[in-house]
Amino acid sequence: MKKILFLVLTFLVFQFSFAHSDLLQTGQTQLKKRDFKNASVTFKKLIQDDSANPKAHFYLGLSQYNLKKYKKALNSFSSAIKHDAKYSKAFRNRGATYVKLRQYQKALDDYNSAIQISSKDADAYYRRGHVYKNGFKNRAKALADYSQAILLDTTHLFAYVNRGNLYLQQNDLRLAISDYTNANRLNPKLVHALYSRGTAYLQLSDYQNAIDDFDATILLSKENYLAYYYKAVSLMALGQRENAKVTFRLALQYTPQSDTEIINSIKKYLK
Repeated sequence: MKKILFLVLTFLVFQFSFAHSDLLQTGQTQLKKRDFKNASVTFKKLIQDDSANPKAHFYLGLSQYNLKKYKKALNSFSSAIKHDAKYSKAFRNRGATYVKLRQYQKALDDYNSAIQISSKDADAYYRRGHVYKNGFKNRAKALADYSQAILLDTTHLFAYVNRGNLYLQQNDLRLAISDYTNANRLNPKLVHALYSRGTAYLQLSDYQNAIDDFDATILLSKENYLAYYYKAVSLMALGQRENAKVTFRLALQYTPQSDTEIINSIKKYLK
């Protein structure tokens, strides 16, 4: 009798676990398909059956975050942490949610916790770098975190881009070019990296490389008026006045009326 009871209980536990696993997989598939509304429903069902499941709370938080329900996402990530105090991804994503709510100190605290739990989490360093840059205006710490993210993950595209942006702002032009080149290697169609590298080349008076980058930018973003403008400036610096004037006219065609500074500059060149 005891043996039969044990087998029945084992079977029920197996069925219970299988049902939970099935719900978890269904919700994760919905997340991958960006079906956040239905994913949210699925994870709520899982929580009803297993309220202490940290993954269910975590993935519900991800669904809510992507639905821009940030306060609900905070509660879900906090529940995941309550049930698993070492859940580094829950800390990291709660930090990202605090950023959306402009609560930068709380975000920083969560990223610190995520890094303390998982010191090789490149994305936690990257995101903390963002908080230092945008929330605390601390370029030095932001640079250090972007660099650590790259050290841990040499394919971290946006760590290269954002570190390049900081180098460009600091006038460390060759370092900026290096980072934008790495970003371009990872994603040849990333317009921001191409355009920004072009502006760095222009400041170094490397006009032909600047033109090449502005041409690549225009190819991917036809109405990028600043790419036309700075290409024309580069052509003018090379003494190609007629080509420069043609390009200035194209820039003028796409320049919004609100950018009076560029419009007035173009008109001066075209006189």
